[in-house]
Amino acid sequence: IMPFSITTILASFFAGTGQMKVNFICSFIGFLVCLIADLILIPPYGTYGAAIATGIAYLSSTLYILYFFINNTNSSLKDIIIIKKTDIELLKGKFNSIFQKK
Repeated sequence: IMPFSITTILASFFAGTGQMKVNFICSFIGFLVCLIADLILIPPYGTYGAAIATGIAYLSSTLYILYFFINNTNSSLKDIIIIKKTDIELLKGKFNSIFQKK
């Protein structure tokens, strides 16, 4: 489930920039992978197979949307995953503005 949180954030980006096709394809890939993996893994492994299939589907959706985001924004995986000093400063500014309003 952890990798899928990245998918949720990037899906918001693509929705906000009017690129809903990317989100549709991402969801469709996840659905297809889950369906195929369920058919293969559930009969021999039961609920454990279903859990593994879901994890594989989440990971495949995440890899697709990450690939698409990196290639279309000239970002790198490092830019997405590693927290920078400017990120922390931005968050501090947001939190300060929220708490100062009260």
